[in-house]
Amino acid sequence: MPIFHLDSAYQDTWVVLDRSLRVVDSGDHLEPLRRKHGAGARRTFCFVSGAQDRPQPLPERDWSLRGLLGHPPLTLAALG
Repeated sequence: MPIFHLDSAYQDTWVVLDRSLRVVDSGDHLEPLRRKHGAGARRTFCFVSGAQDRPQPLPERDWSLRGLLGHPPLTLAALG
């Protein structure tokens, strides 16, 4: 599972990742996971928050010059 998709399988929980960023364990509390996995091997501990904490998607934005300026760009005919 790609690390960017952890929230599809885990919510409001700690996950333990190995060097290849694969999930090797998960749990509600960090300290027991640290005691279990922190001594020998290199592990990454991260908290995956729940759906209510996810940022809302940005609204579609018009990235054209017209959209960024909020009006059509000036032309020579308009200046004339």
